[in-house]
Amino acid sequence: MRLGLRPTVFEEDSEWSRIRKLYGGASVVWERHRHRYEVNPTYVQRLHTSGMAFIGRDEKGERMQIMELPSRSSTLPPYKPIYLFYTFSVDHPFFVGLQAHPEFCTRPLNPSPPFLGFVAASCGPDVLEQQMTQQLQSFQPPHPKESMVGEQALIQVSREQLPTAGRERVLQVSGES
Repeated sequence: MRLGLRPTVFEEDSEWSRIRKLYGGASVVWERHRHRYEVNPTYVQRLHTSGMAFIGRDEKGERMQIMELPSRSSTLPPYKPIYLFYTFSVDHPFFVGLQAHPEFCTRPLNPSPPFLGFVAASCGPDVLEQQMTQQLQSFQPPHPKESMVGEQALIQVSREQLPTAGRERVLQVSGES
């Protein structure tokens, strides 16, 4: 189960992505998680070649965190073929999927990028483009910087702060005693 604030690392060649632009063009974003679901790694390549671009992964690169169907106007990297999508007649204005729960931290004056993008896209392509441009210039993460720490840092702090008896049990269970 994935719980709490976790990083998502965008693929290097995902500058075309609408959702990445809404996150200010950042290479890493942090969102809250509370789920037991994930994309079966066996099907990632098949889904990718069918047009589903997995542009955000967990910090280890194992779990797919953000998916986006690119528009026809997207400039995609040539060595990652996403060609079957273009045979369809649908050019969806905003098709994004996240493993995270961005609603946990969205606020009226600082909406979560996926919600901002959804509302902007429903208002029209010009509004979405305007919001992406604005977010590239002024995006502010909703989480305090001190809460954006990796899993290894949290494990280290937990080890150092556990009471002696509890620490011994945890280390014994984890095989580190």
